[in-house]
Amino acid sequence: MNHILILPLLDLINGLLGFYQLLIIIAVIVNLLAAFNILNTYNRGVFVFVTTLNRFTDPALYQIRRLIPTMGGLDFSPVIAIFLINVLQNIVRQIHMYLS
Repeated sequence: MNHILILPLLDLINGLLGFYQLLIIIAVIVNLLAAFNILNTYNRGVFVFVTTLNRFTDPALYQIRRLIPTMGGLDFSPVIAIFLINVLQNIVRQIHMYLS
């Protein structure tokens, strides 16, 4: 098997997973700031940023919310998503180490 193509692909997958994890963390922070009225979502630029960020993160978080509903008003879907991303990154790293 040709590892020359697979190893960079695994690096790309690992990087994209890390980037998505960062987007989830930013979305959590931004949504908390908006919930406490620290961030003005009536501002057009802020609204576009928050909406775009939620469009990237909500599909994955929605799937987790379907399985695990909010408990006492707390949404644990971002924590679970970050945990699952870490598991996937560890699997990708193990495959990368095995092929190296």
